[in-house]
Amino acid sequence: MTYITRCRDYHLLKEPTVKAILATAPQQQYLHPDSPEITRDLFDIECLDATRRGYLEPMRLIIVRLIRFSKQKPSVGKCEGKYLYELFLTSLPPSCFSAADVLSLYNGRGGFEQTLSEEDREQDCDRWCSWQPEGQSFWQILSQWVWNWRIQAGWQSQAQRQIRQTLWSPALDQLETQECSAPTIAPQSLLSTPTVNPQLAPSPKYGAMVAVPGWGQSRHKYSGKDFKIIDDEAIECPAGHQMDRQEVRYNRVGDMQLVFGIKATICRICPVIQHCHADRSANTRGRRIWVTRAKLPTPPLLAEVPEIIVKQSLSALNVGTQAIIWTDIPATQFRRKLKCNLERNQIQIEAVSAHRQAIDSAQPLLTRQQRAHRRLSWEQRLKRNQLQGKAVNWKVQFFGISSSLAEFLKCPHIPGFQRS
Repeated sequence: MTYITRCRDYHLLKEPTVKAILATAPQQQYLHPDSPEITRDLFDIECLDATRRGYLEPMRLIIVRLIRFSKQKPSVGKCEGKYLYELFLTSLPPSCFSAADVLSLYNGRGGFEQTLSEEDREQDCDRWCSWQPEGQSFWQILSQWVWNWRIQAGWQSQAQRQIRQTLWSPALDQLETQECSAPTIAPQSLLSTPTVNPQLAPSPKYGAMVAVPGWGQSRHKYSGKDFKIIDDEAIECPAGHQMDRQEVRYNRVGDMQLVFGIKATICRICPVIQHCHADRSANTRGRRIWVTRAKLPTPPLLAEVPEIIVKQSLSALNVGTQAIIWTDIPATQFRRKLKCNLERNQIQIEAVSAHRQAIDSAQPLLTRQQRAHRRLSWEQRLKRNQLQGKAVNWKVQFFGISSSLAEFLKCPHIPGFQRS
């Protein structure tokens, strides 16, 4: 699932990569239809690695810069000098959506807000119907389900099901290319690297595994240096027991934190428990050890060693070469038309057989729960109220609906009575 969202982490403007791009010329310019006199400069950073600030993965950052006209503090954006900056994050690929296309899609979200206002006006989703929060949440879910069903039923009732297409952004006449540099790593034989245990070797993103030293009540007990790191899945305690990985966390700077633990039953029978657990510990859980892996900085484009030459390869990337077409259906028209058609239709309900079987009053034996009129369980209510056999108890007949809607509802229909 793709996303477009506004970002309020304006500390990203202090990143060296962002500062270097803002010092260059803008890649695109954008004019809003409501304020065409204001020109907005767009800077597109395709892959910004800010995981040390808590982001889980590199992201695409779009920066909007415009001249600050008013000296008052704006409600949205960050003022620095004479410019006002706005940040947007998206997962849309730059090869299909340019920075102007992403900003245009974000500004066009008002259509969804209009849909939400129609939902409140037509169905009253916020009405009070339950004394419990769970019951009120169930009403919200049921209301949204009815809303979607009205749209789907209105779509199926149309004789000609046509979709609506809107040209959101035209195709570019000329191909816009961006040059991106991809470093070529020097041969391994030219680099002098020390011998490292392959199981504990640093990964491209994180460093080697380091156990956290003891603190608090475990300060004078076995600490992290007394535990042997096997791999990123298990470690070995001083008594020789294997501790498996239980959790993986990330701190604010992006470092990986691994939590290893062992069962409490193993620790209780361990002969060195007095050297491992705290003195006042109830021993309700096993020993836990934290192991950290530091987040490695982004490698530079140029090698720091003068003898090693890193070649830069240029590749062309087409940006926004195809038109963006917004495809949807006239949902408002379908919902209202379906409601009008149902109000004019004739409904005939005929009782074919008794809806509920008569309760045998001559039952000789009663249980104590029946004698005390105890509340039935859900399974007992289902068994009492469910239909017996395959007999149809009620017959509901609609007149004037289309055959396509009848097929969608899986209802048998008579061709002579279908709507023209």
